Amino acid sequence: STVISTSMSNSHQLRPYTSVGEINHVHILSEHVGALIHHEEYSDVTFIVEKKRFSAHRVILAARCQYFR
Repeated sequence: STVISTSMSNSHQLRPYTSVGEINHVHILSEHVGALIHHEEYSDVTFIVEKKRFSAHRVILAARCQYFR
């Protein structure tokens, strides 16, 4: 089995709220996914162009371009 250890951080910023005071979950999810995009360790595809490697994420490619679906 896999054990995952996590800890809470006091560095969390205040999150946007809707007009009724509820957390805007779409915005938060967008922030979290956006942060993961910049981490090569989470990439699942690599392009090699003129001997230079570019890491990418298949789900992002598929969401943004019909060619990758």
